[in-house]
Amino acid sequence: MRPFFFLAWGGLAALSLGCGGGFLPLEKSRGEELFSLPGKKAEPPSGGTQKGEFPRRPPGLEAYVRMGLAGNPGLRAAFDAWRAAARRVEWAAALPEPALSWTHFVEALETRTGPQRNQLGLSQALPWPGKLRAKKKVAAARAEALWARALKKRAELVRDIRKAWYEYAWLGRAVEITRSNLDLLKLLEPVVQRRVQAGGNQSEILRLQVEIGKVQNRLESLEDSRPALSAALAALVGWKGRALLPWPVLEESEPARLDRERLVALLFEKNPDLAVLDKEVAIRGEEVGAARMERYPDFRVGLSWFQTGGARSGGVRGSGNDPWAFSIGVKIPLWVGKYDTEIRAARASREAALGRLKDAKNNLFSSLELALYRERDAERRVALYRDSLVPRALRSYEVTRKAYEAGKADLLDTVDQLRLLLEFRLALWRARADRGKSLAEIEALCGGEIR
Repeated sequence: MRPFFFLAWGGLAALSLGCGGGFLPLEKSRGEELFSLPGKKAEPPSGGTQKGEFPRRPPGLEAYVRMGLAGNPGLRAAFDAWRAAARRVEWAAALPEPALSWTHFVEALETRTGPQRNQLGLSQALPWPGKLRAKKKVAAARAEALWARALKKRAELVRDIRKAWYEYAWLGRAVEITRSNLDLLKLLEPVVQRRVQAGGNQSEILRLQVEIGKVQNRLESLEDSRPALSAALAALVGWKGRALLPWPVLEESEPARLDRERLVALLFEKNPDLAVLDKEVAIRGEEVGAARMERYPDFRVGLSWFQTGGARSGGVRGSGNDPWAFSIGVKIPLWVGKYDTEIRAARASREAALGRLKDAKNNLFSSLELALYRERDAERRVALYRDSLVPRALRSYEVTRKAYEAGKADLLDTVDQLRLLLEFRLALWRARADRGKSLAEIEALCGGEIR
């Protein structure tokens, strides 16, 4: 009896097996896609350690991006969520667990062939053909939606790292420029003092000291914001050290020369947000199919064995033989209205997902147009300040300063020219940083490299 039962149970378990092979290669390839840049392995900048100080030689923007892809815990969490869901797909179409039951008769059940005291039963639920396949399709669609969310997280992370890098780089340039202007103001002090000693207006030295104090305060304010921006960038790249990151080197770059029509096509083809919503629509579609399958009946098959003692009367044919019984049952989907309601609810959820997808397309197109405007505006400001305003302000300051030293100009004019030069130089590098941030936003919207 026991070997037979074990064979029966093993056969039911074999029917339940799913496909478990082929997942590890997929996990490896997708991990490489998620955690590294194309053709480049993730690695910390040369000379740095995760527990020590950051290397003195500032790493470039792409090095920070590689660090972030390799070390950001949020991206790792998104990948693990996909892994968990993908592994569940392997067994989503498995049969329900078989049931083993034992019954002991308190009072023996008397039969012709002898008293029966124990019953052992084994049963297995068998869903209608197609139900398990529909269930697996839903699980697979949910796993793919989580993978799309992981890719979205990656795109957002790269965008945020680039924006934080440009902001931190601009701050470094702003500190450098403001300190340079402060030094120029201090160089005027000996000139002003000589004029005052020669009988000039003493208010000039006070005016100069007031201006020096204002620029000094501005410099200190800029320097005081460094820890916050450094910490923000370090958090994005997963840097565990507490020392300030070195100043990035923000340099002049060539105009992007973007093709608007191509970018619009990339937006609707590769945007991570649209990919996530498209997967949500796929999930709802599979759920409609699964809800339809619930209208069909399920089956249950069973096998029972009865332990029987010897007959009380001698000479009874089959005395003490243990009988077997086979059973089959059907779950009748009687409440049709319930299943129709589930189907209508699943269809409504799919329509809602389609509506969110269409709405996102409209909003993302608007976001792309705004990002393109900001990039063009930043490019215009770069050209304006670089080619016109900064050179002219510098020449104007030099002329005014020489005139002041010769006693032909007022100190206020010199200070105004220096203040204007400071504002123009800061605006130039602000525009360069804004251009880089706008390009990062456009790349995130269009799903990757755009140049």
